[in-house]
Amino acid sequence: MAVASADVSAFSSQMPTEKTLMTSDDALDQLRHIARERAFGRHVGSDRLIQAGLDALIAGVESPSLAMLAGLLRSEEPEASELFDQVLEELGLLFHPPADPRAA
Repeated sequence: MAVASADVSAFSSQMPTEKTLMTSDDALDQLRHIARERAFGRHVGSDRLIQAGLDALIAGVESPSLAMLAGLLRSEEPEASELFDQVLEELGLLFHPPADPRAA
């Protein structure tokens, strides 16, 4: 019996864990964080923008363009950046870095 339970625990430790759902505040924080990264010139892939949109949509964030961003197909990924900016604008989350980089 000890062997059987050891096998089960080894198997269960290799199984993916279920991701806990984000709150709407967590999703908004994620959107803000990505907005800041992009504003400071860091490349953020379209897959990450789409995932952030999906996370926000599932968390209950409301924005007219959010469903369009979250539902983009792989062939539509080039539209992600523009839609992400549109979502940020609709939510009032656009970020503009200060002119003096030391102030950041």
